[in-house]
Amino acid sequence: MVVLLFLLLTAGANLLTAPSAEAACSGLKGDALQQCLQKAPPTSGPSTVLFIGPHGHNQTVDTAAVTRSIETVCQRAKQDGVYTAYRSGQDRARNRIWKEVECRSGHVEGLWKEHFPEDDMTIVLFYDTAGNSVKQALYIGGQLIREQPISAPRK
Repeated sequence: MVVLLFLLLTAGANLLTAPSAEAACSGLKGDALQQCLQKAPPTSGPSTVLFIGPHGHNQTVDTAAVTRSIETVCQRAKQDGVYTAYRSGQDRARNRIWKEVECRSGHVEGLWKEHFPEDDMTIVLFYDTAGNSVKQALYIGGQLIREQPISAPRK
């Protein structure tokens, strides 16, 4: 009887303290979403992302805010144009772009991009302003090989 009571209390405590992976990961995109769903510990990356804008105008944005909405970058942009982020200084030196967004009047203009470089190949996902992926492109050696739309899930 005591064992049964202990098991019930333990199960109840787990239900109250452990949110589902989907709920805990809501609003995340890209690598952050993948890590969250896999319950991987967050990478020791920077807590902020440096976006390099037109004419060298830089802005630092909280990583969590950018992950939830790329619109954050444009809301803080002091100038219209393309803002580019790199995962690290080494990626910047190698011109391996991570995120790219064009801002106009404080809003995202068109689609924004997230780059996934791997050796000589890069996959680019294009997102709308709501954060839905709408198309993908494959580049090898910097040359576009294939681009295709991502169809919305059927209801």
